[in-house]
Amino acid sequence: MENRSHSICNTTQRASMEALCSKANNLIGDDLISLIIEATEAPGIYGFNELLSLPNIENISNSNPSYYKLLQLFAYGCYSDYQQNKCELPELSDKQTVKLRQLTLASLCSANTHFIKYSILMDQLGIHNLRELEDLIIESLYAGVISGKLNQEQSHFDVYSAICRDVKGDAVPELVGVLESWSEICKGLLSTLEGLIQQSFQARSDYLWRRKDLENEVSNLKKAIKVTQELDDPMKDADAVHSSSQGTSDKHHQATKKLARLRGSGSRFWKKS
Repeated sequence: MENRSHSICNTTQRASMEALCSKANNLIGDDLISLIIEATEAPGIYGFNELLSLPNIENISNSNPSYYKLLQLFAYGCYSDYQQNKCELPELSDKQTVKLRQLTLASLCSANTHFIKYSILMDQLGIHNLRELEDLIIESLYAGVISGKLNQEQSHFDVYSAICRDVKGDAVPELVGVLESWSEICKGLLSTLEGLIQQSFQARSDYLWRRKDLENEVSNLKKAIKVTQELDDPMKDADAVHSSSQGTSDKHHQATKKLARLRGSGSRFWKKS
């Protein structure tokens, strides 16, 4: 939901800035100064590089430098810059003051990735009343300039994100250097992750091979034990044979005795006769 809100905000800002740039191409003198005031007061417009790059705007850097510096202040500066250079700049309206403070708040949030103490915010924004500071933060949250949470117990603002400010032309090489350094770090991390993935695959492959070898060893061991048991059982077979032989011998002995008795009976019979 938050990403969608930022997307809508960016689309609206883009459309508003395109309309101002188109309008500025046909203006000169005081009309152009009025447009600068309009741009620096308009809600939802937080980027001014496009205006600064227009030839008409660049021309007033000589004819009316204070308003050109004012536009530069809103593009790249902070509220403390205004306080230090008031003598070179037009006096800010209430809307311009709020907007410059919002832009300053965005810069402070970008530089502090976790939280900012209220005391620092009040000093940098030129605010001496806590209620006024919290009202500004809440207004900036609803405007999509920053995202975060007021932490009144700890007297600080928890930072989640902030809009991007304009970047000066001479700061581009430094920014490119930072991005290139970040890109190299990402490449290093990706390389490390790929190595860990390969190690993981190799470890799994080795495990499966070891498991298969172990299963084969267990199977072979079971077979060997079975064969050994069969080789160790001839006494059992001999006992079975002995028992069978003894049974046969007993039967033969009984038959012999029975035959002898029968013979003895026959002799007595014939004597009697």
